[in-house]
Amino acid sequence: MIFFIEVNPEDITFYWKGYNNTLPQYISESLKNLSKMNDMDKKEMEVLFDKAKQFHQADWAGSL
Repeated sequence: MIFFIEVNPEDITFYWKGYNNTLPQYISESLKNLSKMNDMDKKEMEVLFDKAKQFHQADWAGSL
């Protein structure tokens, strides 16, 4: 299954793609992990986003 967030100036869209009997639990865990981000300090958040940025840059460059 795939989870994706799209952030726009006006809104945020959440996507869960794929379906099987674990989808409700997958969505629940995804939202719990997102809510944990409220408790992260700025440095922890930067590390998390830097890892995601590096992953996507490598993916777009075709090296994944």
